[in-house]
Order: sequence, then structure tokens, then C-alpha cells
Amino acid sequence: MDVHFRCIHILQRMCDPDQPIHLHCFTGNQELVKLWIDRFSNVYFGFTGAVESFSVISGLRTVPVNRVLLNPDSPYMKPGGGYINIPVFIKDVASQVASRLKVTIKYLLWETVRNGHRLYKIKPLT
Repeated sequence: MDVHFRCIHILQRMCDPDQPIHLHCFTGNQELVKLWIDRFSNVYFGFTGAVESFSVISGLRTVPVNRVLLNPDSPYMKPGGGYINIPVFIKDVASQVASRLKVTIKYLLWETVRNGHRLYKIKPLT
């Protein structure tokens, strides 16, 4: 948690409060989520399939769905453990995260794609 505080302190000095930020492979609790959101209006939280501990689940459930991203994090962090992770396992990451959020996989995928487009300023395909 101390690393997050130091990072926020540095970013507050160097960046505008609306700076787009992607917290890749976020494993923080709800206190950290609130801290990031309070400081930066354009922060997004990337989750892997490793959303198993109580604190990470509570953190995930604190993030507004329009700020959630999915991180397959290949070749590490394979959902459910195991050996090597590959990008095709994104569906397993989506399944894990959707079940923790109590939403459908389809809804989560729709939202996270929109979030990625918004964060990285990618024009959606029509």
C-alpha cells in the first residue's frame, strides 16, 4: 500500500487530476480504490484472474464498472493457477471478474471494451 501512496504523491505533483491512468494488474483494497478515484478522475483499474482474496474482491467491487479493465497478463497470472498464461485466457479472466461483480460476462466485456477505447482514445469499430 505504501507504494501506492508514494506513486499517488508523485503523480499529483507531475500530472493533472484528469490524467488518464491504467493501474495494470490492480490488487488493492477498497480504501486504495477510493484514494485513486478521489485523486484522479480518469483512473482505470485492470484486473487479472487473480481476484480471489477478500481485499482484492472488495477493491474490485468498489470500482465503478466504467473504470474496470481486464488484464490477461500473459505469460503470468493464469486464472485458476497453473503453468503459462496466454491471451486466449481473457475469457477466463472475464469469467472470474464477472462472477465477483455479479454481472454477465457479455455485459462485462462490453463495458471493458468501451473503457479501453475511452482510456486509450481508440475509435470504436462501427
